[in-house]
Amino acid sequence: MKSVHKCIMMFDKKEARKLAKQRLADFPEEYIAASNNGIKDAVVNLPEYIEAERVFAFYSVGREVDTHGIIADALSCGKTVALPIVYGDGIMEYAVIENLENDLVGGQLSIPEPSRNAPKIKPQKGDFLLVPALRFDKHGHRLGYGGGYYDRFLAANPVFSVGLCREQMIMEDIPLEDHDMSAACLVTEEKITRLR
Repeated sequence: MKSVHKCIMMFDKKEARKLAKQRLADFPEEYIAASNNGIKDAVVNLPEYIEAERVFAFYSVGREVDTHGIIADALSCGKTVALPIVYGDGIMEYAVIENLENDLVGGQLSIPEPSRNAPKIKPQKGDFLLVPALRFDKHGHRLGYGGGYYDRFLAANPVFSVGLCREQMIMEDIPLEDHDMSAACLVTEEKITRLR
């Protein structure tokens, strides 16, 4: 009698991050620009974004989905915009900015962030939160950068969260660990997926 063995492949997050970064680096500039524009247009037309008075964003760097256009739109619409300040050990908080060029300083992770003296705010019902990741799967699960900042923040601040991801970076499934938090909505240049 033949015995059946299930082969379970462990999901190596470190290796997955390395592969994701390589995949991003290989995309042509035309795709990066087109997907940035498509994602921005989708986000600023979401009813939750339009109705929100406060937008919690992140400052995109490198080949992350560009958030600068979304931030500029929110500021021009008179919304309160906040960006994260990173303190280390997975801890971050959001501070208000009024100008994308003048209100930022060098951050701990080499990402521009608000001054530590800027007014701090916490998300509340009706706010809109943008969530970064290297990749998402179709269920809104994230492959983050490994610091645990957004998992901790989302766990402590249940708010409408929107994951931004290029369509060609979507995975079928990312195995969840106990501390992993998923996005409520996933936006690519091709579609909007509401997950809860």
